[in-house]
Amino acid sequence: MSDSQNTRRTAILEKLYALMTELLQDVPSEQDLHVPFLEMGANSLTLMELVRAVEKTFGVKLTIRQFFGELTTIDALAAYIDQTLPPDTAEPIPQEISTGTAATGSSNPPQSSFSSMMPDVSHLSGSLSGELSPEVEQILTHQLQVASQTMAQVVSQQLEFLRQRGVSLKPDRQDEPTNEAPQTIKPPQSPPKTPATAQSSEKTTALPFPKLRLDEMRARGLTPEQHHHLEALIARINALTPESKRRTQQYRPVLADNRASAGFRFTTKDMLYPIIGTRSRGSRIWDVDGNEYIDLAMGFGV
Repeated sequence: MSDSQNTRRTAILEKLYALMTELLQDVPSEQDLHVPFLEMGANSLTLMELVRAVEKTFGVKLTIRQFFGELTTIDALAAYIDQTLPPDTAEPIPQEISTGTAATGSSNPPQSSFSSMMPDVSHLSGSLSGELSPEVEQILTHQLQVASQTMAQVVSQQLEFLRQRGVSLKPDRQDEPTNEAPQTIKPPQSPPKTPATAQSSEKTTALPFPKLRLDEMRARGLTPEQHHHLEALIARINALTPESKRRTQQYRPVLADNRASAGFRFTTKDMLYPIIGTRSRGSRIWDVDGNEYIDLAMGFGV
C-alpha cells in the first residue's frame, strides 16, 4: 500500500472516529477498531444516522443490512469506503453530521432513565417525511405488526377471561331499539324491609365477579410447580430492583406510557415495571439499585 493510500485510509478512519463519537456520545478507543458496532452500543437509530452521515461525508451509499453483514466494524467500514472512493479522492468530503446531540466531554450528567441511551431523533422528522428507504420502511412495518399482534393478544385474553366467568358476549334483545311507544309501568309496592330482612338480602346477593386475591388469580391455569416458580421469580426480581418499583409506583399518575398496558397479564403484574437507570456506557447500563446490565436489544427498535 502506497503512502498516499495510507494517508487516505488514515483520514477516513479519523473521520469515522469523529462520526461515531458524535453518534454514541462516547470516544471510541483503538481497541474499538475491530469491535462490532452493536457491541459498542449502537442501536438501529444510530445505524440509520451513520448511513446518512457516511453518504453526506464521503458520498458513499450504504444500507442498514450491510452493518449486519460485511460492515460490522469501523475498520471494515473504512476499508469499504477506501475501496469505493475514486483513486484521485485524497480527502473525504468536508461536511459535518447533524446529530442534534452535544459533543462528548460535556459535564452534564446522564438522564436517570433508559431514554438517555437513545439519540435525539427530533431532527429526523424532516428527513423521514420524504421518501423512506426500504430498510426504514421494513423496520416501521415490523413494529406496526408487533403492536397489532400485542393488541390482538390482549383482547383475546380478555374475551377468554369473560367466557371462563360465564359472561354472555351476545347483546340482549331487550337492548334493541323498538318503534313502540314507551309505557309507564308502576312497580308493585312492597312492604318496607325490617333490619333483619335487609341484612339477609345483602348476604344472599351474589356478586357477578367475586373478588380474588392476586396470588389466586396468578395460580389459575398453572400447575403447582409453575405457580411456585413464578412466585419465587417475582420475589427475586422485586428484591433486586426495589427502588425502580418504588419510583414507578410514585410517578405512575403522571407517567403517560402505553407500554405499561401493552401485554398486561395478572400472572406477571408484580414485575411489570421499568428499570430506571442512572448512567450508561456503550452497551452497559446501571440502575438506581446499583445493578449492572448489558443491553442486548440495542436500546430501541428491535
